[in-house]
Amino acid sequence: MDVCAEVATPITENAGSLAANIQKSQVVSQEILTCTDEAAIQACLDKIDTLDSSFNAGQETLTDLCRSLDDKLKINIQTAINAQKAFVTQTHAMTDAQKTKLEKSQQASQRLTDFENQCKILNETLFEFTRQAETAMNEKEETAKTMAMSGDATVEVLGEIIEETFNDNYPLVIGAATLTKYLIQLKDVAHIYLNERDAEQLQALEEKFQKLAKSFASNQKRLQSRLQTEESKTTFQNLTDGFNKMQDIVLAKDGLFALYRESQAANDHAVSIQESMLTESTNCITAIDSVVNLAKNLHNEAKSNANTRVHQAQSSLVTIILGGIVVGVLFGILIARSIIKPLKRTVNMLKDIAEGEGDLTQRLDDTRLDEMGEMARWFNIFIEKLLGIIKQIMNNANTLSASSLQLSATATQMATSAEGMHSQSSSVAAAAEQMSAKMTNISSSTEKMSGNINTVASSIEEMTASGLSEISSASQEITKNISGVNSGVKENSEGAAQTQAAGNQLSELSRNLKSLVGHFKLGQMSFQAAPIKEAHSLWKTKLSDFLDGKISLDPAEINDPHVCDFDKWYMDEGTQKYGRLQIFQDIDLSHQKVHKTAQKVAQLVKDGKKQEARELFKQFHDITAKLFDQLDHLEQEINQTETATV
Repeated sequence: MDVCAEVATPITENAGSLAANIQKSQVVSQEILTCTDEAAIQACLDKIDTLDSSFNAGQETLTDLCRSLDDKLKINIQTAINAQKAFVTQTHAMTDAQKTKLEKSQQASQRLTDFENQCKILNETLFEFTRQAETAMNEKEETAKTMAMSGDATVEVLGEIIEETFNDNYPLVIGAATLTKYLIQLKDVAHIYLNERDAEQLQALEEKFQKLAKSFASNQKRLQSRLQTEESKTTFQNLTDGFNKMQDIVLAKDGLFALYRESQAANDHAVSIQESMLTESTNCITAIDSVVNLAKNLHNEAKSNANTRVHQAQSSLVTIILGGIVVGVLFGILIARSIIKPLKRTVNMLKDIAEGEGDLTQRLDDTRLDEMGEMARWFNIFIEKLLGIIKQIMNNANTLSASSLQLSATATQMATSAEGMHSQSSSVAAAAEQMSAKMTNISSSTEKMSGNINTVASSIEEMTASGLSEISSASQEITKNISGVNSGVKENSEGAAQTQAAGNQLSELSRNLKSLVGHFKLGQMSFQAAPIKEAHSLWKTKLSDFLDGKISLDPAEINDPHVCDFDKWYMDEGTQKYGRLQIFQDIDLSHQKVHKTAQKVAQLVKDGKKQEARELFKQFHDITAKLFDQLDHLEQEINQTETATV
């Protein structure tokens, strides 16, 4: 067993490494068929040789590990070695085939370039030949016109000229057009040939090319018999030589078609070798897997036999030693556990509750039918009632905290409004006093003016004096009333300060209460609006203090709604639990509006636009109140739903 245990794991690891080596060789061999130059092919071949060297080193280690084990392992290892050798040999053969393919493809590509250039030359030659024939026709036509206009030509002479044109020159033009048509067809067949892989189709296309070439040569000979000028004969000879050269480029033993066929044959040979390589690599991997499976089976068999003997010895020993102990002690242990353990747990729970660190979600086992079970049932009832009381206290503390913050915010707003009203009323009082003084001056000036004018001035004096007197009296009355307003505003400001102080005391009281209750573990609680309202009320108070210049605040410190703790709960757990409720869906818009409005208020204060900020802060108060109402409504609806479910 020891030998198998020591060898099985190394055999498995080494065999896995060999299998991975073979798979890498398969990948590299497939890359060879996609290489486009000999350098890339050689690089892949070098990788194959490196992997082969690694495989040989690994198989030698594997052979040494299996030397003392089953002969089947040795047979499978030798099978894997033979398959790997065949794989490497075929890889080299496939590499040679791929190189041949690339060589022939490059030669065929050069032949195709030569063929395209030669076709271009032939087209130019045919164009020149056609031009010469058309020039001769035009010259004869001009001669006939000149003779006809001069009156020197007879009908017989003109007829001879026309007959000569149609018999000699016109057939040359038609013949050149026919040759151009054959040349285009030859070019098309050559291109189709280079995109075809089926052997029968290749043979048919080559025969078609040869047939078109014969037709071209036949028409060429007929056309040659009509040549009369040395210029046309010279041009036609160039055409003949160019056509013969084109045929050699395509149909020769080392021509375009032959090189293409050799390239395709080399490619087919490489693909065939690759299929055989795949078979060899599969055989190699299969043999290696067999080695691994045999090693594992031998290891498991030896381990199983050894474990069986060990277990038998252990069982006998345990039976002898523990037989007497179990019989004597079992009954006492059962009794002690049934009495002491429940009592100890009850004492620990009561101790935790007394010290303020209790877990009120834990319960005693009350399924027993004896006195311990009855005690557990009454204890559980007591804990359940205590849990309800603590939860109620926690809810009330949260509500108190949110309300105290709201009270403080409202008091702050009242104080702010009172201070603004006091400032405005003082301005109005000053303006009224100034207006009264001006009215007195105007009255004095009018009295001086009225002393210099007789009858008319007397009337003006009476009218002006009485009117200005009334205005002055009214101004004094306004001043008196504004002074009263100032006094009332001051009282309101003092009352707001007292209210704010009381709100702060309530907030401190609620925090202390929550701190005390927080020592208890209450388990999962339903949705509570108070903590959310408290958090947003705190920001509302900060914003109010910033508006009054009591603190400094960067608008960027106001959290984006999507990183707010409430928003995180809303988008995740809240949506999963309560996303079906319409009031829950409406809260999202109100919550976003609260954050955006708060940011706008802070930015206005930072920009020095405090009056606009105060107006917007009033709207912010209403927006926050709407959000708080929706949160209360959501809490009420959730509680009703959970109560109905219970």
